[in-house]
Order: sequence, then C-alpha cells, then structure tokens
Amino acid sequence: MDFSESLTIIRNAKNILLTSHVRPDGDALGSLRGLYELILQLAIKENRQCTVQALSLSKPPETIDHLLPDDGWVFDNAINHTEIDQDKLNTFDLA
Repeated sequence: MDFSESLTIIRNAKNILLTSHVRPDGDALGSLRGLYELILQLAIKENRQCTVQALSLSKPPETIDHLLPDDGWVFDNAINHTEIDQDKLNTFDLA
C-alpha cells in the first residue's frame, strides 16, 4: 500500500485507533502523538467527524508522560478487545 492509499483510508475513517509497542519510549510516544495530532488536524481542516484514540499497551514512565495528549489516550485495560471487529481494521506499520 502506498502513501496515497493510506491517506484515503485515513480520510474515510470515522474511528481511528493508534498504538505503539509495549513499554513505549520517547520515540514511540512522540511519533504516536505526532500522528494523532496530524489526523485530528486533517479532520478539522476537512470539516469532518473523526474520533482518534491512542492506545498505549503499558503506561509510559513519568519522565516522558508529558508527550501524552490531555485526552484521547487510553491504556490497555480500558479496551475490550472482544468488541474490536478485526475485519474492519487497517494496519499500518510505521517502523
């Protein structure tokens, strides 16, 4: 999948869940936060509704938790994995 196809999927999405690896470091949280903000701003610019949430599989150390947004961030125990429809997921590996 190329960038334009990925952008089309993001633009057509109504709900987006972003995540990183377990025990995220500053690079992972910074990248996740940047993508989170970019998608929110894109939705605002295009005047469309889009819910964006960032999922951290573990709580980051206090030394880098300032990278977290004030809202829209959830931790693993807040997600009911059985309610996620795997057929509706699009996965992008940004590594």
